[in-house]
Amino acid sequence: MCERDLADWTENLRQTHRRLLSEDCCVILDEKQIAILKDILSRIDDIGEIGFQLEKCVDHDPGHSLSWDNDGTPHQDQALELLIDELVRGLFYKTPVTGPLS
Repeated sequence: MCERDLADWTENLRQTHRRLLSEDCCVILDEKQIAILKDILSRIDDIGEIGFQLEKCVDHDPGHSLSWDNDGTPHQDQALELLIDELVRGLFYKTPVTGPLS
């Protein structure tokens, strides 16, 4: 089994994505995962003002926790769901997953 260096990236993310993080957000990932999360957060920001707030994104290795809140329109919610699906696949699955996760 390969050891990974998980770290708390919360304050780092506040520098670039502050408005997308809840006040008590917690982000604990490895370096590869944080790059994926930053990309997805930028793409979520591109959707527009949907009141998105990441609450938790933690790799427990094994297992994970991911939670968020948003207030978008049904169309925006659909776009967000696709990005969250992509995020979960990229962060927490070692092998490709086919089909929807939900």
